[in-house]
Amino acid sequence: MNLVVTLQVEENYGAHGVDRSMIENNDPTYKPHWKPKGGVQWVFPIRPQTMFWMWDDDVLRKKLGNIAVLESSMLFRYTVLDYEFMHMVPMDEYDMEEIMEQPINTKEG
Repeated sequence: MNLVVTLQVEENYGAHGVDRSMIENNDPTYKPHWKPKGGVQWVFPIRPQTMFWMWDDDVLRKKLGNIAVLESSMLFRYTVLDYEFMHMVPMDEYDMEEIMEQPINTKEG
């Protein structure tokens, strides 16, 4: 089982070309400008014996938010959008590149 967390990634365009000390010292002339840059998913493996269904939603979201803050920087930040518990099965016996290169069979039956 896995905990899959979906996050928004934002880039701080205001930090480009700015002296780092301005940001660290909260210089009033520094103006951050956060721009959405897409998303990312984090996958946390969960041991089978874990009773994850008993985890409180608010507590889990706060803890995931804390991890997002720890992973963020003055250039990038992460915001938790959602999460779900998923059982993931690797399909190692298939080569997707090879499959995508094959022509589509249009014959029915």
